[in-house]
Amino acid sequence: MKKITILIIVLVIFGAGFLLWQSKSMFPQKNSKKINQADTWQTYRDEKLGFEIKHPTDCNFSTDMGGNITGISECEKYTTFRFEEIPSIPDFSKFNIEEVSKIYHKAMKEDNNKNKPDNRFLSDIEEIIINGIKVYQFTFDWADCKSFNNDYSCNGGGLVEEKTILTFMESNRNKKIKFEMFENDKVANKILSTLKLID
Repeated sequence: MKKITILIIVLVIFGAGFLLWQSKSMFPQKNSKKINQADTWQTYRDEKLGFEIKHPTDCNFSTDMGGNITGISECEKYTTFRFEEIPSIPDFSKFNIEEVSKIYHKAMKEDNNKNKPDNRFLSDIEEIIINGIKVYQFTFDWADCKSFNNDYSCNGGGLVEEKTILTFMESNRNKKIKFEMFENDKVANKILSTLKLID
């Protein structure tokens, strides 16, 4: 009886081992090492503003008539990512980048209150770190300030239908830069995550 019991146990162990080996052969394990998608992207380097970012290879680049705003679009079928140097009129040079983000935020808040929009959103300003770079960021879905009056109040802007993230950064070349993208645009968010300063 003991021999039969031992034989059954050995057969069960052998059978379980065989089934495990067979399942691994039929269904090979996927490589658990994740490939960073941005590693295969191209690098955009802006020597004047002092930063670089990576972007998908199929992106289109465009600039406005004055050459101030650069837009990256149609990356992986749909994305919008814009950046520009903070305008010099009125004079923003006397403010640090945190103060600049607060001026934009305050101007948009006052403009929103003046126009009494219903169910519109404007978040608080957050300080975040991207690859060791301190930036200031807030989200809105009302009017973006395209220009400012001399008292730093909002002088018109465009209506925004989707929640938009504004990110403010100062480069090593003393350039103040504003990045703009839609909150739910995963490609644009990934582009921003590749941000690096140029020495």
